[in-house]
Amino acid sequence: HHITDLQLRVPISITAESRELQVVLQGDAVQISSRVHVCKEASGDGGDGGDGRKHAWVEHCTARLARSGTAPYQHRHSIAAIRQRIPSLLSSSFAKEHLSSVGVSGMAFPWCVREHLGGHEEMLVQVDMPGDTNTLSGDAQSWAPLIDAATSISSCILSKNTTMCIVSGIDKVVFVSQGTPPKTGYLLIERRPEEKPQRVDVEILDIDGTRLCRLEGMQFTDLGVVSYTSPRVDPLLYRLTWVRPTLRETPLPMDNVILISADAHSIRYLQELTSRRLNACHVSSVLELEDRVRDVPSRSNMVVLYVPGRVREIRDVAGTAHAAVCETANILSTLVHSGTTAKLFVLLNGVLKPRCLGQVAYHSLYGFSRVAASEHPELWGGLIDHEGPAFPFLAFQCVQEESVIRVEDGQPHVARMAS
Repeated sequence: HHITDLQLRVPISITAESRELQVVLQGDAVQISSRVHVCKEASGDGGDGGDGRKHAWVEHCTARLARSGTAPYQHRHSIAAIRQRIPSLLSSSFAKEHLSSVGVSGMAFPWCVREHLGGHEEMLVQVDMPGDTNTLSGDAQSWAPLIDAATSISSCILSKNTTMCIVSGIDKVVFVSQGTPPKTGYLLIERRPEEKPQRVDVEILDIDGTRLCRLEGMQFTDLGVVSYTSPRVDPLLYRLTWVRPTLRETPLPMDNVILISADAHSIRYLQELTSRRLNACHVSSVLELEDRVRDVPSRSNMVVLYVPGRVREIRDVAGTAHAAVCETANILSTLVHSGTTAKLFVLLNGVLKPRCLGQVAYHSLYGFSRVAASEHPELWGGLIDHEGPAFPFLAFQCVQEESVIRVEDGQPHVARMAS
């Protein structure tokens, strides 16, 4: 197998917390993700962190598998000839000193450099995997230490760059050898001149110069530059799927409801709420809420429901979008400063499946909801986008700790990353 189109997206966070690793193979596409692991003993409720929420999967890399032989890649280099071609001898500490100078203080694996020959376009580095270190225990069959050495040392060929560069993609990885990786070997590093973004080819050789692995088109990204230079848009695209969430066993109590809306059509919601014998009242803006909220701490099971105003004309889309986000932020701020335990919900109608251009004005609330849920989870109930005129009681009372809820055919759905 060859690994092609390897895209490295988010580095794995090295913390004291254990992480679950997920490898998804779908056809020839491979995806590796991880999330923080919470043991049942720590969570007390089945491994979701004790607050009813599971940690989200973070996608680290994607790639494709290609079935082809390794015969064209079998080759034995003359180490002596390479030495003659690259006569400049660098310090064996050159690589780690360069990495340290740009902010990399430690290595993921215990490799060390025995010899380093190098120039601006080509390097030959002898690396060794010490057998007497206890830095990290691992599988002797694993290529990870050698690959880590290859990706780390390769950035040194860009040593004129004083900012940190990390590997963001590799065009092709070919494992020529099927055997156990050696403890000592060579890295033959060749820079592709004049390519932007900068790319490097790396070969892992045994002590005799036999090619064991080849990494073609290793691309480095400068962390000091926030830009996207790839001509492909695929790495920027993510596919969401809407799934049925687990409903809470005990519905959210909502004995007292404050409906905030300047739209006359929202009065129908007030009628449905009062028909269920809920103590519901209506205010037209956050300014009126400030008077009402003084009584909120003394009331139990309080829910604040905001319904944005409608777009009357297409020219009002931008203004309505701005007003809806500002009003939501002001409502949330009022609740934060009041010390209430009320839950704030935003209710939309048919935004994900818009029937008119005016509904584009509310898409910004989707993003705002995810931020609010992260910063104020104790107050944020969620954004509910439903269909039809009926009030979505099931989504309000039986879905918990979700920033955005979509109601379709009367059933709540939440967004998840598709594999």
